[in-house]
Amino acid sequence: MRFLIVSLLLLVSAASQAQKVYTLQECRQMATSHNKNVQVAQEKVKMASSMKKAAFTQYLPNISASGGYLWTDQQIQLLSEEQRDALGSMGTTAQSAVSQGMQSLLAANPALATSPLFSQISPLLGPMTGALGTTLNSAGQNMASAFETDTRNIFVGAVTVTQPVFMGGRIVELNRIAKNAKKLEETRLENETNASSYSTDEAYWRVVSLVNKQKLAESYVELLRKLDSDVEKSIAIGTSTKADGLTVKVKLNEAEMTKLQVEDGVMLSKKALCQVIGLPLNTDIHLADENMQPGERLAQDVNVDIQSGVDNRNEIRQLETLLDIAESNRRIQVARFFPMIGLTAGYVVTNPNLLDGFENKFRGIWEVGVGVHMPITHFGEKIHTLNIARSMRNVARLQLQNARERVELDITQAADKVNESHRREAMSFANLSKADENLKFANLSYEAGMIPVSTLMEAQTAWLKAHADAIDAMVQTRMSESYLQKSTGK
Repeated sequence: MRFLIVSLLLLVSAASQAQKVYTLQECRQMATSHNKNVQVAQEKVKMASSMKKAAFTQYLPNISASGGYLWTDQQIQLLSEEQRDALGSMGTTAQSAVSQGMQSLLAANPALATSPLFSQISPLLGPMTGALGTTLNSAGQNMASAFETDTRNIFVGAVTVTQPVFMGGRIVELNRIAKNAKKLEETRLENETNASSYSTDEAYWRVVSLVNKQKLAESYVELLRKLDSDVEKSIAIGTSTKADGLTVKVKLNEAEMTKLQVEDGVMLSKKALCQVIGLPLNTDIHLADENMQPGERLAQDVNVDIQSGVDNRNEIRQLETLLDIAESNRRIQVARFFPMIGLTAGYVVTNPNLLDGFENKFRGIWEVGVGVHMPITHFGEKIHTLNIARSMRNVARLQLQNARERVELDITQAADKVNESHRREAMSFANLSKADENLKFANLSYEAGMIPVSTLMEAQTAWLKAHADAIDAMVQTRMSESYLQKSTGK
């Protein structure tokens, strides 16, 4: 039971999908959502937006942190080995020097050795010099140890802040370029959207045209079938000849072949429209304007503000943006002649540190500085680069002027095309009424036996051509109006 309910729901859903009638605006929206070029352009707009945000960060300080560890198999020595040995034995050296001095003194003054004072002092000299030697040796060893750096394990860490102060205008122009780049991608997105809409209009009105021509072909076939039946009856009673009957049959076969061709054209055009708007190709799509009939329209001229249309064209706005980018690039090349000034500040921590000898503790210092980079010469490289930027700006300006002239011509021709299509549609509607009236009188005259079959067939052919021309004129008017909107940036 559940399976049957699900199947019925699927069938109802498929039937409602098949019977859905799509308007031109719905087809445009679906085509825009399905179009891969539009999706690519949307992603490029996101990229340009991120680039703009990234360029703005150049105004802000750059904060970074770094750290490191270094192990060495030997430590840094501030004293040589001889100096360390000398410090460690300076008490012994001093003791030996005192002993040699006393011996030299006694050798120079023999009477001193027999004096009562010397006899009292001499027992004390040995212990005193020995204690002095020991003390000085210990002090020297401590001094040598104090010069030990213990730098086999080195830790370094730093936090640095860099703030640009004056870059010659580089950062300002980079932000302008990023802003214009986003504007350029947005314009390209709009251009892709417009192109998708116009392609949808072409596919949509092609289906409308062929569907109406299919109905016309079916009506024409019905006319010829009725005529064929009437001629067969006339042949039976002798009022028409077999030649008349064969002529009608040949015309009927041609009409049926044309009808098949139009039916194939309808099928293919619907598949093309489904591909554009993202529906399955086998969808039997129905359009809101399929039943639109040619009607009377006033053949009035269209007045277009050409200058406004030129300014609104995506191509012109793109070239204007490219000209702004070229000008910013020229200013960046000029900025290369100016110095760059920046502030730096940071905190550096090391272990061992140098703030209290080579102490094995983490200690740091604050630092603040100013950096200036002043270019002097590179043998004219900056001059040549600046000349290139100037030429690129001039090229962009000339391309913009040339594009304005071409766009102005395009808008003028589009407006003329609309005016021409309006007049053609009005004339085709007038011919349509005459052809209908002519066919009506031809049928009455044939039934009254006043005209031959060939004359009636000529009236039917004229009626077919008038209706086909009216359909073409109707669709051509819609397409010319759509292209005028596209050409004026609307």
